Amino acid sequence: MELSLLGKGAPPIKLGAFQTDASGSIADAISVPALPPGEYQLTVDSASSLGRDHVVKKIEVQQPARVLLSSDKPIYQPGQTIHLRSLLLNARTQKPFADEAVTFEVSDPKGNKVFKESRNSSAFGIASADFVLASELNLGRYGIRAIAGPVTTERTVEIKNYVLPKFKIHITTERPYYLPGQTVSGSVQAGYFFGKPVSEGTVKLTAATIQEKPVVISDLQGRMDSGGKFSFQFVLPDFLVGMPQNKEQAFLDLTAEIADSAQHVEQTTLSLSVAKSELELAAIPEAGVFVPGVENFLYVLTEYPDGRPAVCKTYVNGTAYQSDGQGVCMVKIVPTTMNQQIEIQAIDSTGRKARLVFQPENRATAPAFLLRTDKAVYQAGESAKMTILSAEKVETVFLDVIKDSQTVLTRSLSLENHKAEYALPLPASLVGALKVNAYVITETGEDRGCSRLLYVTPASGLKIAANWSKPVYAPGEIAKVNFGVTDAQGKPAPAALGIAVVDESVFALSENRPGLLQQFMDAEGELLKPRYQIKLVPRRFQWMDRLARQMCYKNPFVNPKGITSFSPGSARFREGPPWVVAFNFHNPERVEYQ
Repeated sequence: MELSLLGKGAPPIKLGAFQTDASGSIADAISVPALPPGEYQLTVDSASSLGRDHVVKKIEVQQPARVLLSSDKPIYQPGQTIHLRSLLLNARTQKPFADEAVTFEVSDPKGNKVFKESRNSSAFGIASADFVLASELNLGRYGIRAIAGPVTTERTVEIKNYVLPKFKIHITTERPYYLPGQTVSGSVQAGYFFGKPVSEGTVKLTAATIQEKPVVISDLQGRMDSGGKFSFQFVLPDFLVGMPQNKEQAFLDLTAEIADSAQHVEQTTLSLSVAKSELELAAIPEAGVFVPGVENFLYVLTEYPDGRPAVCKTYVNGTAYQSDGQGVCMVKIVPTTMNQQIEIQAIDSTGRKARLVFQPENRATAPAFLLRTDKAVYQAGESAKMTILSAEKVETVFLDVIKDSQTVLTRSLSLENHKAEYALPLPASLVGALKVNAYVITETGEDRGCSRLLYVTPASGLKIAANWSKPVYAPGEIAKVNFGVTDAQGKPAPAALGIAVVDESVFALSENRPGLLQQFMDAEGELLKPRYQIKLVPRRFQWMDRLARQMCYKNPFVNPKGITSFSPGSARFREGPPWVVAFNFHNPERVEYQ
């Protein structure tokens, strides 16, 4: 088979000649040279003992770019300068795009575009721009964008008048979680940003939970000692309401409000959980469901209510297993049915126990086979060892490896004695998230298969060291710092270094996102896109909102007061003039408050 590409007004580009294997597939990787983005025609000419064929298909060559957009801080005041910076990388190789045009845009809360400027990226793929805010402008959340060709990245910063906090507050408790009826004890520590404690300040500590609305459990008042510390203790009620969005645990918010001797007031909140038990169990089949007739791995996870892993002795259908340091134990099981029931018990070293009767979700048909990898995270240069197990009579399984929505490898594997193995090489070009699809094509033309996600990390990384000329500086003094960048072997490495110097008190107003660059390098672009929007429902409408959703989802409700009209498609509720909520049964998300 001969493959070539044909672009507009350009001679054909030969991709090479290939030989198919016994299954009619090309096992070689097809390398595409660096081409300008645009539409091309892929031409395939084949010759065999059966004759010749000529196939032409339109394809599009895209520039696989990714853009990281950042600002020097998350919150600004009128008159300040927003320092914008972008990093432009090749999504496949993670190498920077040099001398590429990047456009920076800023929009105000009303959607008006107030800034637009273009810059070319450096040899390290970095471009930057500064936007000076006017002294009088619309306050609120501003959208900032970086546009590089067809790729756009957007985030928001907040513009408002603010006063920097004078001191910071930390709330600590003896335990990271509690049970109903237990005693909560801890301390509140307050200190100025320059290091001095907030001594003799007044403190108010409020403990609250949620039972349809906030409910105050305890309200304590006192005075900070000379070291800026206040100790507290109170007893939880014997009954609290668990929330589905909090793993059936109850919320417990501790809010500390402190006033210093100059009557500067600051506050902070620590969120804890109140659980019904001190140990939690979860079970996950490696394929999501059981594949009958073959050996399955069942992963049993044990953790404490605050999410810390619990090292336990676990009993699965009476057989004992020991979990590792991450609270995970792997159980081998050959299920007879897809939704076979499993009884699990766990106990930790202090005697805390948990019990779970696990039954996988019920599906119409079981997977045709099981796809297993030796691990989930690899380093570039390693090989992913894959195993396919099937209880059914399957002769050939097709394997596709996908990165950034593009198929980078296809294979056809023959099963012998219901089993096939394959070692997938993972070069540096596959760094990032990979999706592996394995499937069979039935006699009726139906595709049946399963998928696995893998992650490939770079084989080496950069390390940054910073050395200050002195540990403490006086106001107005020049601070000197030396930075050094080395590779994984400790050798000096040329690199672009991004530095932002911001008053620590700014982050007490609005948290910044640490590790944003590492997150950008590690995660797929699709995973970083927001998926949900959170809406604030006015309190006077909350009971109507709950009632309407109960009716829409056909849940039972009692005494629906306030219904002014009802029809098979919608309902209207009135709390009293002038508030009315209109609810559409066919579109549960369409709620209109009038």
